Amino acid sequence: MLTPITIQKIELSIAYTAVYLASEDRTFVIYLSTHSGKLLQQLIAKSPVERPLSFDVILSLITAANLTPIQVLIDNEKEGVFFTKIFLEKKESDHLEMIEIDARPSESLAIAIKFKIPLFITTEVLNNLKNLSQVS
Repeated sequence: MLTPITIQKIELSIAYTAVYLASEDRTFVIYLSTHSGKLLQQLIAKSPVERPLSFDVILSLITAANLTPIQVLIDNEKEGVFFTKIFLEKKESDHLEMIEIDARPSESLAIAIKFKIPLFITTEVLNNLKNLSQVS
């Protein structure tokens, strides 16, 4: 089963970024690099960048391949390391193909923000995570 989640807060520090994600009844955190956190904040704020980033290459490939991102799924967690998948659609005339790509959480979250697509986590993974107190 899948549970919808949302990004509640992004906290940057010198050493890492904490991304707080929440379902209806549970909040948890994923730690990313500071660089990844800055990218997520830029995407949320729709800030212009001085020069293209590595992420822009991913966006160009998605567009050039005529793919449409439809959802991101956190499907596993091992010792604090999260595993995600990006699901994309490819439409060609009357044919619809679903594509599933394994990705790091940093890229998956950035894709979700950029394309305004839903985030999900498997209920099994969510139930195994420590529930943080309400994010302030």
